[in-house]
Amino acid sequence: MLKRLIHYIQVIREHYRTSPQSLEDQLYEGLIERGDVVYDIGANYGSVALYMAHLTGPTGRVYAFEPIPTTYQKLCRNLRYDFRLNKAKITPLQLGVSDANQMAVFNLPGEANQSASLARAEEWQQALGMGAQTHTFECRCMTLDSLIESGEAAPPNVIKIDVEGAELLALRGAGNLLKSPKPPLMLIEVFAPWERAFGYTPWAVFELLLAAGYRIVYVCPDGLRDFSPTAEKPAPPEYEHGYNIIAYVPGKHDGRMASLRPLFAGRSAARLLPMSPAPMPNK
Repeated sequence: MLKRLIHYIQVIREHYRTSPQSLEDQLYEGLIERGDVVYDIGANYGSVALYMAHLTGPTGRVYAFEPIPTTYQKLCRNLRYDFRLNKAKITPLQLGVSDANQMAVFNLPGEANQSASLARAEEWQQALGMGAQTHTFECRCMTLDSLIESGEAAPPNVIKIDVEGAELLALRGAGNLLKSPKPPLMLIEVFAPWERAFGYTPWAVFELLLAAGYRIVYVCPDGLRDFSPTAEKPAPPEYEHGYNIIAYVPGKHDGRMASLRPLFAGRSAARLLPMSPAPMPNK
């Protein structure tokens, strides 16, 4: 009984936290400002969306994207039973983000709800190193450009993209947004083992971002690292143990990026919180 109570308390703390518990939370604190419109793409059960809503406050707005029906239902339940005040309205969207408006098949190995991917089942099982039965779901997908043009969502200030290897597809569907007068600041999972399941490498993501005028900061266990990627050397060595990048546009996001300076590697005064370890080397 005591173990179940402790587990329940841990779940409550994770879902409804109002102070940073990890390096990722520290990044959200620096990137998100009061009144922002924020996209949580790959929202899962909503713990990150709830934290974003706390940060952007009652004048802001959070859109939580989750295509898998069973996961989406739990997301909606978690949002419905959060009664805290002074947070943004969260709009759940049962929707995947890709490079085309279409119904698409998502593959979910076993019961790992956070691991549903647009990758083909065989390639995705191989990438995860799992032999579990794969569940398939046909889900609605849209491009970010068409979503915004349709009026279904307001243009974002900040985007989190965690789509299990399909990051390049999501970015290809946001060409107009990325080159708009107000491009979003982005935290993107870029993990080579997942992307291989789609037949591309991290450089494809970085090349697209650089062409749109973005610069890239790599989130590593020992802190953030500024690095100029090339096809021959797409990431610093320390990123082998990381899986997220920050994409920003100089001159557009300078103030927010300045707030993250204490989190850069080598800043001894920084109170750097731990990040969850990568499931395997990012190479």
